[in-house]
Amino acid sequence: MVHTSYNNYVRTIALNDPATFNSITEDSANALLDTLRGAVADEKICAALLTGTGKFFSSGGNLTTFMPGGLNGSM
Repeated sequence: MVHTSYNNYVRTIALNDPATFNSITEDSANALLDTLRGAVADEKICAALLTGTGKFFSSGGNLTTFMPGGLNGSM
């Protein structure tokens, strides 16, 4: 879901679910937050670069995971 790399004081954080245009699920949001917290705590990191794999950065929140019952369920 989230891949990271480090080069020259820069932590690159890549959303990696191109099949869903890097949509954000609860799991990927938690992984992203954990990764960002780790970058903040690391004194060797001077900058963080957030990117996405594939053609799109992110399509936003994945509604099928945030809505009770998914898109076809009742609220």
